[in-house]
Amino acid sequence: MLPESGYLAIAFETDNPAAWPMHCHIGWHTSDGFDIQILERHSDIRPLLDYDVMNSNCEAWSTYAADEDVVEDDLDV
Repeated sequence: MLPESGYLAIAFETDNPAAWPMHCHIGWHTSDGFDIQILERHSDIRPLLDYDVMNSNCEAWSTYAADEDVVEDDLDV
C-alpha cells in the first residue's frame, strides 16, 4: 500500500506498442476508476492496426451478444 500522497515509479522495456490496461481483477474497481492505461510507443501503434479485422471482430461480438442474450453489466470490463 502506498502512503497518502505517496508515489510509485515503474520501469519496463518498451518493446510492445499498444495501450495496456493495468488493473486488478475486480470488475467494479475498473468502473470506479481504479485502473490506468499505459500508452506505449504511441507513434508506432497506428501502423499495427488492421481496422478490417477490428471491425469484423466487433460485428461478430455484437451478433453473438444479441443472439445469446448476453448481458453486459459494465462497458469498462
